[in-house]
Amino acid sequence: MIRFQVIRAFLSRRLAGQVATLGSPLKGSFSWRWPSAPASLRAQWQPGSPTVMVKGALMAFMAVTESSFSGYTADDQTVTQLADGSWQALLAAAAANRADPGPYSYVHVSESLPETLTLWENGATVLTTPANTGIAAAPTALGTYPIYVRYTFNYMSGFNPDGSYYHDPVYWINYFNGGDAVHGFVRVPAEPGLRGAAHPHRPRRLQPPGHRRPGHRRSLSFLVS
Repeated sequence: MIRFQVIRAFLSRRLAGQVATLGSPLKGSFSWRWPSAPASLRAQWQPGSPTVMVKGALMAFMAVTESSFSGYTADDQTVTQLADGSWQALLAAAAANRADPGPYSYVHVSESLPETLTLWENGATVLTTPANTGIAAAPTALGTYPIYVRYTFNYMSGFNPDGSYYHDPVYWINYFNGGDAVHGFVRVPAEPGLRGAAHPHRPRRLQPPGHRRPGHRRSLSFLVS
């Protein structure tokens, strides 16, 4: 997503040399891989700062390279904690020019009426759809978050604001911010949002689940505004 160009005279081709540069940063500049990156995504990048964008990138790298990676554990860790265990692997991957095999995805949900969900992937908007965010009693959290776990299908169980129990079959689940999730849910389009949900009229809403099961997948950024 972000490219770093260095002055070749300062670039070591050996891992030991690259590790040595951690204490003395290389001279260079950052540039966006895709000029069309949304402004809200660009705002998450600050060179030298442990932003949520950096956290998502580290989680994505670890999910691809570590067989024991747990999105649940990583979601609770800080950027420093994630980086401490992955610097050497990151440098080795960079030296070998190994890139993430998957696409870079960014989801933006606007609560301005009509509520809308937009999916931007690898430099282009690939989906724009009507959406529903959560009701006042269970609102969708505002902010930018990395997706820490995904499921093709699962059940979400818990209690509605009125105390009634729910156990819903849900598709294409993307968890962020603890129990919130972007997901599909087949129902009547005109029905208002439920339990902190934000979903396109035909699948995907955000709601806190009653339980979570182990699993992991690569991260993507998610913003509600």
